[in-house]
Amino acid sequence: MGKLKYDAAILGNHEFVSNNKSRLDTLINDFKDNNMEILSANTYKSNHENYTKPYIIKNISTKYGDLKIGILGLTIKEVGESKEWDGEKLIPTKSRELKDQDGYNGELYMNDLVEDAKKWVPKIKKDGADIIISVVHSGEEPKKPKNPGNKIKELVREASDIDVIFAGHTHKTIDENKYTNKDGKEVIVTQGGKHSEAIAHSKLQLEKVKNGWKVIEKSSEVISFK
Repeated sequence: MGKLKYDAAILGNHEFVSNNKSRLDTLINDFKDNNMEILSANTYKSNHENYTKPYIIKNISTKYGDLKIGILGLTIKEVGESKEWDGEKLIPTKSRELKDQDGYNGELYMNDLVEDAKKWVPKIKKDGADIIISVVHSGEEPKKPKNPGNKIKELVREASDIDVIFAGHTHKTIDENKYTNKDGKEVIVTQGGKHSEAIAHSKLQLEKVKNGWKVIEKSSEVISFK
């Protein structure tokens, strides 16, 4: 990923269940050593500080002036598995929340991704972002009432100023789903399937205006590697 010059990666549920706190710290440092930030705006330390950076601002120089792209990372709150082994059989997990997972000893916890997006997006705009892309390890909507963590449609409805959402978690291929946010603006959702089988690619056509940049058109597609 470093050789491909990724700007950032987002924490997903398997980063937590496949590690403990110490190994996760090492993983994050490995990414930083390869010039990539790990993002997750709704993951916190027990002292209420962010565990990772919530977002980054990427500056792109053009002949019309600099363009600032905000990249916001969000993670599904239910990081634990739905079932666990009791020594004889699989039983329903008592809690899927990060604060209750083995290997973390309450050192980390997760907030609701929609509520945290509503907190962080205005800060990204204040930090100078002309457009905002959110990379979200979550599905579009809950499959079952007991698994409410898939919240991308709710995120579109509740948060302003997000232009494109790159989704993960559900392993589905989504070329382009278009939704309208509460301000009447279009938000594109795209997802590149699973296991590096494809990449989600989004195009935004922008126009330089007096106070920054205006999105004229946007689209997305999934490009398969097969």
